Amino acid sequence: MAQAAATGATTTAPHDRRAGYTGYVAAAAALAYAAPHFWWGAGVGATFPGDFAAAPHGTWEAAVGYWGMGGVAVLGAVLALALVRPWGRRLPRRLLGVPASPRPA
Repeated sequence: MAQAAATGATTTAPHDRRAGYTGYVAAAAALAYAAPHFWWGAGVGATFPGDFAAAPHGTWEAAVGYWGMGGVAVLGAVLALALVRPWGRRLPRRLLGVPASPRPA
C-alpha cells in the first residue's frame, strides 16, 4: 500500500468494485422492468401477466400505468448509474442523497 502511494498508483479495494457492480445490476434490473412497460404502452401484449385485451387501454391508464412507470424505472436506472459512475459526481449531492435518505423528503 505504501509503495502504491509512493508511485502515485491508485488501487481499488474489492469492496469498491463490488459496489460498482451492484450499481450496474440495479440499473439493468430497472431497465428490465421498464422495457415491458414501454412495449405494453405501445400495444404489444408480449409477456403481459394475464389477459392483455381485458387490461385498461384508455389514455390515462396507458399514460400512467405503462409509460409513466417505464419512465420512472428509467430514472431509477440513471440514478443507480449516477451513484457508481464518475459523471454522477457532477450532480448535486442533494439530488443523489434525497432518494437514499432514511427520512422523508
